[in-house]
Amino acid sequence: MIDIKEKYMCDGCHACYSVCPKDAISMEIDDEGFWYPIVDNYRCVDCDKCEKVCPILNKKEVKSLKKAYACYNLDEDIRMKSSSGGTFTILASEIIKDNGVVFGAKFDEDFNVVHDYVEDINGLSKFRGSKYVQSNIGDSFIQAKKFLDEGRRVLFSGTPCQIDGLKSYLNKDYENLVTVDLICHGVPSPMIWQRYINELGDGKKLSAMTFRDKSKGWNSAVLKYRFEDGSEIDENYSESVYIKGFIQNCFLRPSCYNCNFKTLDRVSDFTLGDFWGVESILPKLKDNKGISLVFVHTDKADGIMKDIKKKIYLCEVEIANSITWNSCAIKSVDLLPNRSKFFRYVDKISIKEAVDKSLYKSKLKRISESQLNLIKRIKRKLASIIFKYYYDLKDFTIKKCFRLNIKDMDESIDYLVNNHVSLARFGDGEFKIINSKKIGFQETNKELSERLKEVLTTEDEEIMICIPGMFLKTDDMIGRAKRYWDNYLKQNRMTWYRNLNRKKTYYNAHLTRLYMDYKDKSKVGERFEKLKSIWKNRDIIIVEGEFSKLGVGNDLFKNVNSISRIICPSKNAFNKYDEILETVKKVDKDKLILIALGPTATVLAYDLYLLGYQALDIGHIDIEYEWFLRKATEKVAIENKYVNEVLEGRITESEDDDEYSKEILFKIKD
Repeated sequence: MIDIKEKYMCDGCHACYSVCPKDAISMEIDDEGFWYPIVDNYRCVDCDKCEKVCPILNKKEVKSLKKAYACYNLDEDIRMKSSSGGTFTILASEIIKDNGVVFGAKFDEDFNVVHDYVEDINGLSKFRGSKYVQSNIGDSFIQAKKFLDEGRRVLFSGTPCQIDGLKSYLNKDYENLVTVDLICHGVPSPMIWQRYINELGDGKKLSAMTFRDKSKGWNSAVLKYRFEDGSEIDENYSESVYIKGFIQNCFLRPSCYNCNFKTLDRVSDFTLGDFWGVESILPKLKDNKGISLVFVHTDKADGIMKDIKKKIYLCEVEIANSITWNSCAIKSVDLLPNRSKFFRYVDKISIKEAVDKSLYKSKLKRISESQLNLIKRIKRKLASIIFKYYYDLKDFTIKKCFRLNIKDMDESIDYLVNNHVSLARFGDGEFKIINSKKIGFQETNKELSERLKEVLTTEDEEIMICIPGMFLKTDDMIGRAKRYWDNYLKQNRMTWYRNLNRKKTYYNAHLTRLYMDYKDKSKVGERFEKLKSIWKNRDIIIVEGEFSKLGVGNDLFKNVNSISRIICPSKNAFNKYDEILETVKKVDKDKLILIALGPTATVLAYDLYLLGYQALDIGHIDIEYEWFLRKATEKVAIENKYVNEVLEGRITESEDDDEYSKEILFKIKD
């Protein structure tokens, strides 16, 4: 599986995220505001597709045509609205006219830079112009493949690492694909960009922005900002604090300082950039309206240039001469010695102050490049060693210093069976919500976070509060689950301990997840029979998500007197919490309430207990029972049921089931 130990070894291209067949990889933002892949070991099946697709781990050897051109769009209006010569618009228009699709970077409504696609020429304007922020690829690779497989022409533009990532993800040549990358200085942090526009506008919302307005000429670019209150700010390019930090490498992605894709031999068809210094090669081109430098790498690109030559000014130049003033095409930027200080500064002071402090010239004698490279290698080696041992040592120390009273699986089941108690469970999902993070089916919610904390620390011993039994041990778990929980606890154990009541007796939350993750499955049947005895000959109310269908298609609840169901939204159920609680309160208190509703179930079970009901948070039990009946050795989709932990299981098709429909007592809509 992909495992980013050193930040410079990841360019954030999203190839690993896109290729994962189990949806086990999410792209999460680090403290500097850059995306990195995070693997959910619980879902990961060790197929290694993520490693095989990584363009940094698997460098490609290609040979380019190495043709270079000075170029500009003959449409004066488009040329002036473009950052350089307007060549991209010509290339993209040709694809659109052929019923094609164009992918590029645009601003979203909050002026984050994201990748998107358009299918009409008018839409190309959103991609026009430079955007000095790393763009979020999102699902663009997946969408592009869909269009390509349908036979449509696709133009995909992005940074060199993004194009390399796309090609790795596709893993084959498409004749209907045209790729365009950039002469890239490096990609700045999206977090710093958002901080900057907020500080510049003093909190006012931005409504329009241009990085390279050419109304004063190509060589005198202006950054233009317009805010929703009608106010405007213009910054000269050379005076902008953001541009100063960008050009001086204050807040670029770590991989940009050792870029693997700065070469004249690229996997893309075209490379576009500003042709700085063009007047030294072609003195007649001095109109100050913008000239594109175009590298043609493939025969496909060469053919396209011939097709559009009537719409552009085109002059071939020696490629070696063209990079004299454009060294970013082949050379990584220098690491700013104070870069780490900049990111420490921005936690306390403004972007302007942080940039000024970071660029302050040191009184120490400047060290040589070879000395700096040696220091880099030493730092990387030390960082690797520290990373390897830090979490192990930290976790060992915490376990020795703190003790928790947690009952094991069988003790927890026996206590639940032998006592008329309610049950509320906590797993890593509930803990993410406590710490203001979202999970797949529940967005962040401050009230839910506070309520979960309340339940977790309650002094009331009449309700069983369950937490992961992995605090006791993980040696009894299968490899994938053991790796996940070992890694998870090393990073989160202390944070859990801070939120737990260490005087309290907790029970094992996996009493409803008792099959798939454990090596020894010999007692699973006996444990399920014990659990089924809890609702034997009782009237039960099942509170569940729309596609959960607990007990449908199996005999989990065949021993009950009656079943009624309250159907709730499958996502963000807590948004309807008051309505859900009031609906459940309409049923008699002698009925057993069984709940499968994510983190909402934890709070609901607790509140119903306080109202005099017996309520059990039993999420996952039905799916575990289905896997047990099938003797499954890995998590698989269950027909007509929502299985969040299996990618194929998140697509459900409802079938008419008269018996199930008759059981529905209430249905709460989104």
